[in-house]
Amino acid sequence: MRAHTRQSNFRTASYASLLIGSIACGGSFNNLRNLGSTREAIVGLGDSLTEGAGANPGEDYPAVLLRELAFPVVNRGRRSDTTADALARLPEVLERDPRLAIVLLGGNDFLR
Repeated sequence: MRAHTRQSNFRTASYASLLIGSIACGGSFNNLRNLGSTREAIVGLGDSLTEGAGANPGEDYPAVLLRELAFPVVNRGRRSDTTADALARLPEVLERDPRLAIVLLGGNDFLR
């Protein structure tokens, strides 16, 4: 797949995610408490998919978001994490007062 097509697909998926998120919040971002946060903008919390297992260096989705958005993105992915493991790490993420947290979990729960 060509890089341009991959970037285009990524952008389309990103916009679709934002649209779905907006609909889930009642069609408005006004219900998002941390939208005005002045701290780290985006934190990715998850398992090996967030960490970047299997991806080339700098190609994990938090790194790609950082490049595409030119906005701070912190990768808090950890290999082998289950939902319970990540839930135990949630206070660490919330202490950072993120503007947005992206949660990607469940694969390891399914495998166990």
